[in-house]
Amino acid sequence: MGARNFTEIGIERAKSATKEQGRYEIWDALLPGLGLRVTASGTKTFFLMYRIAGRQRRMTIGRYTAQFKLEKARASARVALEKVQAGVDPAEPNKEEQAKEKGRPLAAGRSELSGETSLSNVLDAWIKGPVKQRRGDWQAVERALRLDLGTRFGDRPISSITRSDLFEVIDSIVERGSPVHANRLLWMMKPLFRWCVERQFIAVDPAAPISRPTKEKSRDRVLSLPELARIWRAAVLLNYPFGPIVQLLMLTAQRRDEVAGMRWPEIDLDASIWTLPSERSKNGRQHQIVLAPAALEIIRALPQQSTSMLFSTTGETVVSGWSRAKNRIDRILTPSSSEDGRRAPIDHWTLHDLRRSAATAMAGLGVAPHVIEKILNHQSGTLGGVAGIYNRHSYLDERRAALTLWADTMMGLI
Repeated sequence: MGARNFTEIGIERAKSATKEQGRYEIWDALLPGLGLRVTASGTKTFFLMYRIAGRQRRMTIGRYTAQFKLEKARASARVALEKVQAGVDPAEPNKEEQAKEKGRPLAAGRSELSGETSLSNVLDAWIKGPVKQRRGDWQAVERALRLDLGTRFGDRPISSITRSDLFEVIDSIVERGSPVHANRLLWMMKPLFRWCVERQFIAVDPAAPISRPTKEKSRDRVLSLPELARIWRAAVLLNYPFGPIVQLLMLTAQRRDEVAGMRWPEIDLDASIWTLPSERSKNGRQHQIVLAPAALEIIRALPQQSTSMLFSTTGETVVSGWSRAKNRIDRILTPSSSEDGRRAPIDHWTLHDLRRSAATAMAGLGVAPHVIEKILNHQSGTLGGVAGIYNRHSYLDERRAALTLWADTMMGLI
């Protein structure tokens, strides 16, 4: 499209690109080089085109939001163009200025041009260290970062990665129609770059000022009791390891990666308690989960391996391949062409819906809200704020009664 004088009203009213377009760009006639990219999802992002050292460059200025409007975008673009005129590429960070801004020098011996500080090598160290030690889903984190970040910038020094580079990755994911994945990737990148600052690989965290590109809507899918019973029967046909995992997701109402990462030392079979350590829980708090008799029966039937993990196909890592397992359940649930069609598939459900559905079902059985929150390891609602600070009662007996009631209800359905 041709250039036009940008105005706040014009940008606000700019229509989303069509699915066929994918995205389109418009240019500011008042400030040459400043452009606005509009995607099919309605995301609007300012960018700057300029030429330096005989090369044409493109730099992301920022996403159009209530906090970052046209005036700020033009101001940022003018600062960048002043650097271009001075022979400085605004897309490349100034290491001395970054170190001064942070208030400390870069660590000695960490050359920005050294292969030891490439993004790929730093990512290796981060994955093998804090991620692998603390997260049961470390393989998914590694896969996402290597695919979306490593393939673009893996050979570059970690200190050369700028905020514009990260915006480039995030915006490309949004534009290809995966805004939620863009949120997830940003959530994974932030601790990586914080760790790099702590280790003095970089002086300034380029991911810190970036906010989530998409506002997510919380799911409200609640599976009915007959649907849960059908999923249970399908899980039986999956066998180890995914079959028992799905069953325990239903009976414990815990998160997928927490169940998949269960360790034998965490389980007290005599007391019927599974203690989830703080480093594996989402909110960083140790959590005790009561195991109903039906859950204990599933755990006792698991194959004994030469590893502390309950669920592993390699003996060294937790299970992966969730999409394939979910697809297998769906194939079992979907009637074949030879059937009379009375058994309909279960539409629009995820494994995380099992947790929400179990909590909802317990509420329907008369379990008190604060007991359900304790089961879910939530610190909000009735146990939030001052109540959460002063009420330290574990409600363990109440949780045991609730989860046993829920397990008995499920067994009765099956």
